[in-house]
Amino acid sequence: MKSIAIHELEKQIHNLINIERRKVGLSQLHFNEQLSEIAREHSKDMAKNNYSEYKSQEEIAESTVKRWMNSPGHRKNILSPFWRTRGIGVAIASDKKVYVTENFC
Repeated sequence: MKSIAIHELEKQIHNLINIERRKVGLSQLHFNEQLSEIAREHSKDMAKNNYSEYKSQEEIAESTVKRWMNSPGHRKNILSPFWRTRGIGVAIASDKKVYVTENFC
């Protein structure tokens, strides 16, 4: 697996989510570093308890957004018009599995 730049990946996912919001006429969300820190801690917990695995940063970003958009609960949050800011947190487990969490405010 190539090296993953965690903060860059978090922003990449954030940007892809904003594209999904624009597709349905919603405003873009602002990136919130404090929410990202909370999300990152949750992702670290998921990494500690084993969840999923990917190969490249681009694949992680695209498949994360695709899975979230196909999940009714995640999709509802992503496309809710009342959110103004979001944090994305990424953690990589010792076995190279990647975990992504999203928090809204």
